[in-house]
Amino acid sequence: MERILHLETTAAVCSVALSLGSQLVVLKEHQEANAHSKVLLSLVDQAMQEAGWSRQQLDAIALSAGPGSYTGLRIGSATAKGLCYALQRPLIAVDTLMALALGALKRHPEAYFYAPMMDARRMEVYTAVYDPFLKIIFPPSALALVDNPYVKWLESGPVVFSGNGVEKAQNLLHHKHAIFEIQVQPTAINMVELAHKRFIYNQLEDLAYFEPHYLKAFWSPSPQSPRNI
Repeated sequence: MERILHLETTAAVCSVALSLGSQLVVLKEHQEANAHSKVLLSLVDQAMQEAGWSRQQLDAIALSAGPGSYTGLRIGSATAKGLCYALQRPLIAVDTLMALALGALKRHPEAYFYAPMMDARRMEVYTAVYDPFLKIIFPPSALALVDNPYVKWLESGPVVFSGNGVEKAQNLLHHKHAIFEIQVQPTAINMVELAHKRFIYNQLEDLAYFEPHYLKAFWSPSPQSPRNI
């Protein structure tokens, strides 16, 4: 069975997992925010040591490909691609929103829809909507949380909102069918099944052209113009 290394760096927690086939073998996580560049490779080494594997035994590297934190995505992408080039192994890109939807599905299998959310600053979230078979109902987008854009799905039945955008959404999306699942956050655990399936079906990335799924351009404040004195 294939051995896959999974890297999740899209949010505050830095998460690394190893899997054998579709089964989780080791999970290592670091909770400190903005520490991905310092701890990611250390977590990889810890996981490999605990599993008793060498890097040469890996069959593929899986990356949580976004959307999410721009800096986190850059760090994760650079690390994953570097390992793939060094080991001559393929890269598997796992959609971060789909992994969040899978985590919510495991906790709430009775829901009609799953709407993962990643914080995109201000009143925006990166989001999508999935059905219980993880079929995309609404494609990944950067969406402003105004006028309850999820109302047509909420009117149909329970919708589970998950991810680090949930705290922002709780104060804006009021509906009897809204379920806010704050326990489901980006983690390498939820990448395992999705990455395994992509590996089996040979849905691999071209290392030369792969870029994370940013969904929108990086934003930075414009420098202030000098004042006339």
